[in-house]
Formats: sequence, C-alpha cells, structure tokens
Amino acid sequence: MRWSTPSGILLAIHGRQSISTPSSFTAGRSVDGLIAAGNPATVADVIAEMKSIDALLPATDGLKWFNRLYLMVTDQVRSTPPGGAWQNPAWLDHLDVVFAGLYFDALRASIAEQKTPSSWTAMFQARFTPDIDRIQFALAGMNAHINHDLSLALLKTGTDLNLVPAQDGPEYRDYQSVNNLLGAVMPSALNMLAGDALGLLAQDTGK
Repeated sequence: MRWSTPSGILLAIHGRQSISTPSSFTAGRSVDGLIAAGNPATVADVIAEMKSIDALLPATDGLKWFNRLYLMVTDQVRSTPPGGAWQNPAWLDHLDVVFAGLYFDALRASIAEQKTPSSWTAMFQARFTPDIDRIQFALAGMNAHINHDLSLALLKTGTDLNLVPAQDGPEYRDYQSVNNLLGAVMPSALNMLAGDALGLLAQDTGK
C-alpha cells in the first residue's frame, strides 16, 4: 500500500472509541509534571493531554506552538467528520492514538534526556531559543511528526488491527478526507501563529 501524506497535516483523526488501551496513562505525571507517565488510551485522553501541555508551556517555549496547532487540528477533525461519520472510525481512532503517542514518547524521552528520534532533535534543542518565529516551531514539529511518525503509526495500526487498507477502501478514503477538512482550521491557525514576522507574512498571504 502506497499512500501519500496529506498536503497539510494529518495530525489527528477522530471517530468513536479507541481500541488501544495502554494502562499507564493514569499512573501519574512524569517528574517535571509536563506530560503523563504513559500514553493516552482514547482520543479524549489525547486531547486532554495536549490541553494540559498547552496550559503548562509558556509562550517562550517553541514547543507550545506545535502542540497548540496539533490540538487545533485535532479538535477540528474530531468535530467535523465527512458526511457526518467516518467510514471506519475504529481504525481512525486507533491511528490517532498511536500517532499522538509517538509525539508524546518523543517529548517524554527529550525531557528525560534520553535518545529521541533524530527528526525531533531540531525542535527540542531549539525550544527556548529566542528570535525563532512561532510558525517555524510549528513547521519543525509538523516535519518531525508527519515525515517520521506518521508512517510508523500507519504500520503499527495495521499490525495491531490485523488490517491492510486497500487502495480505495474505507480507511484510505477516511485518510484522504482529512485534506478536505484542513482548510477550515487554517485561518485560525495562522491567526494563532501570526505573532512574528513570518507568521504575519503567512497570515497576509494565506500560505
């Protein structure tokens, strides 16, 4: 199966209830209090974790702007399924939880000063560097999460559910439908990121 990544962000896909049930999510917060000790088990947990991270990060932490963008898109996709319903919501839920978990894994490892995927290195090393625009941090996180984590999440979801999506099956159509929903969130995303020169330029040009 060869699918292209949506031209924008496949940052979360929501349907009904998740099949993934990690047991450690409610075991408590990690030492620094920023992120839970284990990964979310449901889409609602994913959203709650992102909201918690957003509330704890100061505006001077570049990670805040990727996390905020991720949260905005997650909320939009969850609330607006095409035609009122996804074609395979269980598959999409599982993909969403697995995909978000890779972001949380990388953040947790970085906080603990453990090895993280090299795709995340630029984001985590530059989190508190001044004079980097919000939109640059958002794009750095998107680059790491989509280009590295998305393919891994798709493979793990297929393995976990013993399902190989067909080229034009319900999973493929749901995956591609995300593209059609991204336009709705982009104006508000650009407003949120327009705190610096590049963000204002993106807002003005719509790109």
